Amino acid sequence: MQTPGSERGTFRNRRGKDRYRAPLVSERIQRATGMTYFEQIVASTCDYMRGTWPTELKELHWVVEDDGPIVDDEVKRYSVNRETMTITIYRRPIERFTHNHRTDSHDERMHIEHFVFHAVEDLMN
Repeated sequence: MQTPGSERGTFRNRRGKDRYRAPLVSERIQRATGMTYFEQIVASTCDYMRGTWPTELKELHWVVEDDGPIVDDEVKRYSVNRETMTITIYRRPIERFTHNHRTDSHDERMHIEHFVFHAVEDLMN
C-alpha cells in the first residue's frame, strides 16, 4: 500500500509521525524575491562568505548566467573578475554536467555551494 504523496516524495513517516515535508525554499519565497532556487543558494552562500571575511569581501558581487564559455574543450562552471570583485556562476553546467545524481535538495545545495566557494577562493587568490 502506498502512502499519500509518496509517489512525489513529499510524504514521510518518521518515528510514527505522519507528516508532509515542505521544500527547503518555499515557492512563496521564490515568487516574493523573484529569484530562482539556484540564485537563492548562490546569494546565501555569498552572504555567508561576506560574513566570514567582511574586510576582504565587502565589495563582492555575484551574477548567475545560464551558460558558461567553452575554454580548451571544457565548459566553465564559474568565472571571476578581480577588478569588479564579481563572480559569475554558470547554472546549466553546474546542474547538468557535473552532478551525476541528485539525492535531495540538501545534496543539491551543497553541490552548488561547492562552486561558489571555489569561485570566491579564486577571486581572493
